[in-house]
Amino acid sequence: MEKPQWIEAIRGETQLLEEMIQHIQSFLSGEEAARTAILSESWYTAWLTRPDLDFFDPDVANKTLQRYHELNRKIQSFKLWLSFRDSPKAEELIVKAMNLGATDLHIRLVFDVLPHVLLESETLVRLSVSCCKIDLRGQKISCSRLKSFSLSQVSIEGNTFWDMISTCPLIEELKLSGCMFREDKVLEPKSRMGEYHFRNLKVLTLEDVEISELHIDVPIIRKFKFSGCDIPSLNLKTTSGEWDSDISIMLKSRLSEISWFLDLREFLHKLSSSKISLNLNTNMIHHDIRNRDIIGLPKPPVVVDSLTLTDALKSRRHHALLDGLFRCCRPSFVNSYLLPSGSMYRHANNRFTRLLCKTKEIGEKQSISALRDLKEVTVKFFKDEGCCPLPYKTMSRASKYSRNTTVKVSLQLKWGGSL
Repeated sequence: MEKPQWIEAIRGETQLLEEMIQHIQSFLSGEEAARTAILSESWYTAWLTRPDLDFFDPDVANKTLQRYHELNRKIQSFKLWLSFRDSPKAEELIVKAMNLGATDLHIRLVFDVLPHVLLESETLVRLSVSCCKIDLRGQKISCSRLKSFSLSQVSIEGNTFWDMISTCPLIEELKLSGCMFREDKVLEPKSRMGEYHFRNLKVLTLEDVEISELHIDVPIIRKFKFSGCDIPSLNLKTTSGEWDSDISIMLKSRLSEISWFLDLREFLHKLSSSKISLNLNTNMIHHDIRNRDIIGLPKPPVVVDSLTLTDALKSRRHHALLDGLFRCCRPSFVNSYLLPSGSMYRHANNRFTRLLCKTKEIGEKQSISALRDLKEVTVKFFKDEGCCPLPYKTMSRASKYSRNTTVKVSLQLKWGGSL
């Protein structure tokens, strides 16, 4: 192991380890880190030999990697963002970076196929890939040391992705965002994820990935994040004592089936051993649900820690939507906003917030029967100076605040008996 080098930081006034300077530079963008080279010769040397490399230009990347090779310097992380025109040069650069010891790679190749050498590496620890294609037909993944794998806006050819990723035994963090699964050049409408075992997985993130079924064994899961329009059939097997679920759902443009509420309740029920945060975006929703349609929803509702609604109450026609929602779940906290004048969603958000605060106004509550067991609401307004608990009568004062600014409102709900 090389001995650490003490070097003068600026004009000989302070001495810093080269590694310390490079650690400071690692928090900066590539351009910002380059600017620090003018501070002194030591900062210039530290920048020239930094272990974290970030490139947009393949020619600059090639020259830099060649220099590191000649100096026998190692690197830790390698970021490469290339346009479609430069993508053919990616594999050569990636191989050079890995030969120099890079174990943390972030690759963005616009519309090109990811070099398969990445998926056969026995040294990679972290791999992040975006805006490209992965062809798994006749291929295998054998990344025995991989702990973090992130795919964003990636088209995946072949129907064995989940089989292959499950062969990475050390995976702790897996993220899929905006990915499409294709089989023999035909886009599958949804991917069915069979039962797989990820004994070390701690964080699983699925964003805008159409998966109809999700059955996995994750004994030590700590965080599950899901966002999308469709609610998948879910079965997460875990023995984890404490874990969080962060769920964000964009309701479809038209909601006409009561089955949506049944799917939501079942989805939340399968996550009920976790601390659930539910975010529903309803700002484009049109629905034909009536209050009498949701009376037969099964009991009891699933307890969730927090609920955030966007554009929740456009009119009284949305009361049935809210009634069904509160029959599916009982949040301990509801987060909303009092929006300023001119905001697109001012009327909907502010009306919903006031509805929950005015718990004694029976006329409003009768149209949302699920609120009959709501016994107490504690309101906290978040502004620049912090937060303060206030009773619902002070909403009129909050209205004055919200005319020119956005005020975040957190409502703590206390419920009574069962529905």
